[in-house]
Amino acid sequence: MAPESEIWEYRHQSKKHRTIRIFGRFASKDCFAGLIWRYRGDLPENDDWKQEKKETAREWQKLFEPLKGVLRNEHKNPPYPEGYYDEYVSNYVLV
Repeated sequence: MAPESEIWEYRHQSKKHRTIRIFGRFASKDCFAGLIWRYRGDLPENDDWKQEKKETAREWQKLFEPLKGVLRNEHKNPPYPEGYYDEYVSNYVLV
């Protein structure tokens, strides 16, 4: 999913099981917080999924807003404010 909203989507695909999408944000490099998930078949046909993005942002606020000032330096201003995939994840393989 596009990082401009800082909402990311992780896809789990399997031939044996229903495909799921996990929506979340990066708290720091290599630290993805998956906040909500949906079966792909339960999502609208387009890839916009605005409702899931809004729900993810609300969950993020609910969980991380109370921690402001308590988090260590690298987590002070989550979500992680970078722009390119390799700035979020240090060890990955694109498939």
